[in-house]
Amino acid sequence: MQEIISPIWGTVMDVSSRHDLDPVLVFALIEQESNYQTQAMRFEPGYRWLWPKPSEVKAPFGVSLATERNQQATSWGLMQVMGAVAREHGCGLPYLSSLCNPGLGIEYGCKHLAKLKRRWPAKCDYISAYNAGHPTMKNKQYVASVLARSERLRAWLEST
Repeated sequence: MQEIISPIWGTVMDVSSRHDLDPVLVFALIEQESNYQTQAMRFEPGYRWLWPKPSEVKAPFGVSLATERNQQATSWGLMQVMGAVAREHGCGLPYLSSLCNPGLGIEYGCKHLAKLKRRWPAKCDYISAYNAGHPTMKNKQYVASVLARSERLRAWLEST
């Protein structure tokens, strides 16, 4: 476990503290979302929450509108940040594949998680919202899995 966590330890500790987040929970989300695979990506063709809204999407210079729409409907990197979420939080990079850079992906994932935590302060609610966009009972297994991972990681950290 240590060899998996070590390369991103400092980044998670720094970014989570700046956003008032529990770093162990951030690690649990990373494990749940990407299993620590920095290059993880998933296109979600049914994703419809483009930024700023579907009729107003503009492509960065050098990027086609079709590519921008696909980038926004893809989750990227360790925290599987949706491209549209990164745009909402100010990511102006032309290619959202940059979110596979651990530092950048963790930054945007934590920005988003912190925003959700401010809106829905109950831990189960903001974890649910990270996965579904809003708290819902439809993903209670996701929430339970993240919480179980968090407890397992916390116990491991305390034992080392």
